[in-house]
Formats: sequence, structure tokens, C-alpha cells
Amino acid sequence: MGYFNKIGYLYVDLHLMKEYVQMFEEMLDEKLEELNLWTEKELAKLNNDMDREIFIENHVIDEKWKLNSEFPNMFRKSLFVSIYSRIEHELNRICRKYEGEYEIDLKDFRKDKGIKRAQKYLKEVVNVDFPDETKEWNKINHYNFIRNNIVHNKSKITKIKKIQSFINSEATIGLDNLNYINIRKGFCLKVIETMSNFFEQLNKKLP
Repeated sequence: MGYFNKIGYLYVDLHLMKEYVQMFEEMLDEKLEELNLWTEKELAKLNNDMDREIFIENHVIDEKWKLNSEFPNMFRKSLFVSIYSRIEHELNRICRKYEGEYEIDLKDFRKDKGIKRAQKYLKEVVNVDFPDETKEWNKINHYNFIRNNIVHNKSKITKIKKIQSFINSEATIGLDNLNYINIRKGFCLKVIETMSNFFEQLNKKLP
């Protein structure tokens, strides 16, 4: 595992990301439980169904929507983008490790960008048997598409065919009825796991 020993703190970063995700999900569960307990307590003080319905409509529905849907989706999308940027950063850092040895810079590949540019550099310059036939790399390409739509298109997917099969195969991500991305509990942990597995595979191919 020379690459991880020499370059980085990737495993440390991944572990911290994983802990951060788990901490947030636990905090969210606790907030929901607090809301449920408070709701039960307040409803017990009311004497008829009409008052209970009014109370739920005025004080509970909106809070449950925010805790169940809006806040988690906002956070998970933000975290996903952060995790994905770590993938790009790590690939670029590997490429730059070889720039002095091969006297060709990553920036010389002007027609490509992001993970595609790093892939091309490692294959064509360093002659790495890049693991681009793996399920992990396939997922990372889907992550790239999702990330770009979150960042550049306000989370709306317009080219459904490019991502439909992936979304159909993943229970932790979906689209709402307007084709906006909805990231569910567990997706970010899967991304971290995919990232870890991919860099282990790549590490074995590096000279």
C-alpha cells in the first residue's frame, strides 16, 4: 500500500468523512425523536380531534418536512459535492507526483478536465493500467454527472437517460417529480466506500 503511505492521508480523510456523515445522521434521528416526543406531549394536552389537527397543521407538519426531507437533502448534497471534490483532488495529486519524472504536465491536457483528464494523463503519460473497467470507476463517472448537475444546474437532471439506470439501481438516491436530485440516507457512505475501493485498485497499478 505504498501510495497511501507516501502520499497521503486519504484513509484518514475518508474515516473522518465517514464519522461526520454518521454523526449528522444520528443528530437528525435525535431531532426527529425529540419532535415526536414533544408532539405526543402537546397533543395529550388537547381535548378534541379538531384542536389536535389544528396543532399538527400549525406546529408539526412543517418541522417534520424540514427534518425528514429538506435539511437532510441539502446537507447530503453539500457533503456529496465535498466528497467528490476529494476524488478529483486525489487523482490530480497522483498525476502531479509524476510530472517531474515524465516532463509532461497535467495542465498540458487542455481538451479534458477533472477525472477524465487525470485518467488520460495516467494512461497515456505514466502508462498506468488504469482501473477504468471496474464498477467503482463506473460509479465515479455517475458521481461526476450528479455533482455537475448539483453544482451547475441547481440539482435538476435534464438528461435523464444518462443517469436513469444508475438511479434505478441505487435505493439511496432518486429524483422527485420535477427531476431534482434527492440524496437519501446511506448514499454518502456508499460514495466513501466506492472511493476507498477505487483508490486501493489504482494504488496497485501505480509504478
